[in-house]
Amino acid sequence: MRIRRRFLSLPFALVVLGLAACAGPKPLLPTVDVGAVARYRLAGYDTGTLQTIERRQFASPPSDEVGWNAHLVRPAYDAAQAGPVPVIIYVPALGRAGNAPNRWIDAWARRGYAVFSVQPLLGDSTAWQSPEAIDGDFDAVARARYAADVMPRRIARLRTILQALRARSRRREANLDDLDWSHVAIAGSGLGAYTVQRIAATRALASFGVHAYLAISPYAATAARRSHASDAPILMVSSQDDIDPDGMVSDPLARHLAFDRLHSGGEDYYLEFVSATHRWLDGATDEGTLRGDTPDTPPFEETDDTASDGGGKPDAAAARREREAHRQAVRARSRLMTDTALAEVSFTDVTTAFLDANLRGRATARAWLAGQAPRWLQGARLKRRDGDRTVPGRRR
Repeated sequence: MRIRRRFLSLPFALVVLGLAACAGPKPLLPTVDVGAVARYRLAGYDTGTLQTIERRQFASPPSDEVGWNAHLVRPAYDAAQAGPVPVIIYVPALGRAGNAPNRWIDAWARRGYAVFSVQPLLGDSTAWQSPEAIDGDFDAVARARYAADVMPRRIARLRTILQALRARSRRREANLDDLDWSHVAIAGSGLGAYTVQRIAATRALASFGVHAYLAISPYAATAARRSHASDAPILMVSSQDDIDPDGMVSDPLARHLAFDRLHSGGEDYYLEFVSATHRWLDGATDEGTLRGDTPDTPPFEETDDTASDGGGKPDAAAARREREAHRQAVRARSRLMTDTALAEVSFTDVTTAFLDANLRGRATARAWLAGQAPRWLQGARLKRRDGDRTVPGRRR
């Protein structure tokens, strides 16, 4: 009976071995160095426990002649633990709607901020659907939306929307009753960053308790003069590859002019990445890597010696060269994916520390920005302007 059982189990063992042989070696695929990212995050700014987030949509009442929408991403509401939640007003880039997915908005919300994404003018969100854009004249579309006569209308519209949202919050409306409108940050990207810059220069939203400004991919006209002093510190974020696809900024160095022209009584910062595309900085979730998304390296079987010498026989030398070329491509892709993950940590930690320092008054965040952050950053540098004095950052 024992011998019979042994032979009865033999077919099953053969099946298992056969399946394992068919499976073959695992394909070589690019991966993120999670250990390096974890160590980098641990050495950075302590942003606290990440919170669960929820999304809400708010719209204008039917009585409004011009409708509006505001998309809110915030920490999950808990009536039993309701407390003051600082507010961030985010103005999206040209051609992006207020409810467009954005990795930075989600990151700030997970760290305890209520983020309203508002595109004040309909023409800003539908710019790429205009006849000029359809004809391919993107420069003309961008110039029209950046025009000096449009900005006052954009800011006035934003003020109207914020007044309505603040009023509903003060009426204790659900999901709005715990918001702290005395500690507000105005943030934006691209055209939204330019809007932030103009609001800071004109103090147009001073009545909203603005304590910080955040401009991602700031704009600076070459003929512009030094800006007026803002009423709160400003953090600008850019990169050496920050070229605007709509043609408004073709030289990334021009963005630094916006920081050089600042005149502020507070501590302003300029975070510059060595390499990051305009869309990645914008927070677009479909921009997979710092240098733009590229197809994943295709799988490659380590034992796939299919190269031929022309006579139908496998060419071992050619197969080895192909494998080595593939390994190098995988290593390069892995480095890029790891660099992207590290950059996300850099962006999130620096912006969160800036918000914590100015909206929550955390001295530890302020000290980290001024001291440890410039030494900690990889692939980026952080410059600080204390009044009219610029403190150069370090790049590793």
